[in-house]
Amino acid sequence: MIYIPDNTFQSAFRTRWYLCLDFLEQETLYRDQPYCVEGLLIFLFAFVIKLFFGVENLPVVFNFLNILMSAIIILITTKIVKGETNKDYFFIILILYSVFIYPYVIVGDVHITLAALLFFCGFYILYHTKIKLKPYISGIFFALSIFAHMTTAPFILIAILFYSFRINNLDFTNLEKIIKNKALMFLGLRSMLFLLLPLLFISILFKVIFPNIFIYIFLTGATLP
Repeated sequence: MIYIPDNTFQSAFRTRWYLCLDFLEQETLYRDQPYCVEGLLIFLFAFVIKLFFGVENLPVVFNFLNILMSAIIILITTKIVKGETNKDYFFIILILYSVFIYPYVIVGDVHITLAALLFFCGFYILYHTKIKLKPYISGIFFALSIFAHMTTAPFILIAILFYSFRINNLDFTNLEKIIKNKALMFLGLRSMLFLLLPLLFISILFKVIFPNIFIYIFLTGATLP
């Protein structure tokens, strides 16, 4: 059943997403309709919130969660910078957040905020924890981030590349030696594969459930914010 709210105030939850939730429940999402081109994760996110808080409260809950996720992003980035430098550059972090993240928050692009949060969670787990299975756990966060909004994909690839070099003590300044040495190349590629396996698995799973998902979110959705 399509629900159209009475209120018209600016919300992180877009009005046309009500249709997308109906399509999701009817198992017709990403099929023969031009409305739902965002990543699947935001619709799953909204579906869970709808179950707990009701469809009429989606705009309010999304606004609150948009602000909450932004605060968590600041906290995580602060811990990341402190872990890398042993110094607290909170003011600089706040400026970077204001330039790169806050504009999306203020206009209600909650799917981008969610994607950024998942990326930073994955990055922090990968680089700054000692969890035994952290490549796989981080890989799951990175995969979900891409399926929230694909703008994080280049940053995820860079993070994976740098990690594969760091974990194997490889030097970026001596790429020619690495390329010529098959053993070093194997170590780097193996580390990258561990991080990419969750993305591959989740991509296949979503493709089976939603056959047209990649056409919608990577081709159609590529032209939208």
